[in-house]
Amino acid sequence: MNKDLIISKLKTGPCYVEFIKSNGIKRAMLCTLNETYLPVTANGESKTRKENPDVVSVWDLEKKDWRSFRLDRFCFIQEQTHG
Repeated sequence: MNKDLIISKLKTGPCYVEFIKSNGIKRAMLCTLNETYLPVTANGESKTRKENPDVVSVWDLEKKDWRSFRLDRFCFIQEQTHG
């Protein structure tokens, strides 16, 4: 899956993403890039991170902080379902 497709899914709402951390441990994370969930700066704009072509930066909904994963360590993404 390419970066544009991953980002597109993340912008629709919360998703579960699985990837391999640099220490070799598999990590699952509930995250998003949907502006509704992103932190807001003092001027009322969503705060985003500097872009790196090999990395996807996301807002971790459980840790309430920015996290990132390398595309070459990405395993899968699944949109969060309600119900």
